[in-house]
Amino acid sequence: MSTNTYHGFSTLDHQTIHKSFGSIVRLKQLVEQAHKEEMKVILDFVADNVAPNHPLASDQDSTLFGEQVATIDTRNEQVQQYLLEAASYWLKEANIDGFHLYLDGEADETFIQAFEHQVKEEKENAIVLVDGAEEGNLVVNHEFQNEAVALLKQAGTSLKPLFDEEDFLQSDQILSMETVFSNRFAFESMQEEYHPVTRWKLAATLLYALPGSAFFYQGLEVPMDNGVAEPDHRMAELNKEDEEITQHLEKLATIHRESKALSEGDMEFVEQVGGDDSI
Repeated sequence: MSTNTYHGFSTLDHQTIHKSFGSIVRLKQLVEQAHKEEMKVILDFVADNVAPNHPLASDQDSTLFGEQVATIDTRNEQVQQYLLEAASYWLKEANIDGFHLYLDGEADETFIQAFEHQVKEEKENAIVLVDGAEEGNLVVNHEFQNEAVALLKQAGTSLKPLFDEEDFLQSDQILSMETVFSNRFAFESMQEEYHPVTRWKLAATLLYALPGSAFFYQGLEVPMDNGVAEPDHRMAELNKEDEEITQHLEKLATIHRESKALSEGDMEFVEQVGGDDSI
């Protein structure tokens, strides 16, 4: 969607593509090819942040990633209609498979419900990931991320705290180790003087084993480390990857796809060998 900033949270128009990323024709071609490969394509959809000069922008400006952005009120009927029309446009025009809906935690619950309902009405198997709010049928669990990073960035810590939290063992959620708003997991591991490839292999195994859906932010396969404790890592490092991580992810995906126990079963903590029980 067109924006005047690289990070994309300062939207100018929810129904156009920024010229740096191509055209609607190229997007259609990408989606068509992805579908031939049995892959789905979802779009990042920033619902409540826009450019300060957007016609629906409120007077409440804020700073995000060092850039000035404005908010729009998702409780407002005109705003809701605008966003729902934009969602409908991408579903029909580009035949995409859903949205990664970014919110700031204060979004109106009725808007989220209306958004999910319309998307499902127009495309039954469409996906809506809700990121930044607790409402929704498929929500990104940031509390899990914080806890998992704290445990897995170093060796010798017990994973039992993750199993003690019932909310972390639900199937209707998205589990990740890093997002656009967080530090890189590779960075966190290196600060503890542990090898990020080893840490990532363990973390990826956990994400695939737990109930819920594993979410991997771009750059994991490098693995990317932005070098500082700031979430400034949106630029993907193309044509670069760590074969050990890539092969591990491929194996995990195959096992998860072929194992009903992993993809559909429940999980229960039985015992641990080693690790620090005091954590």
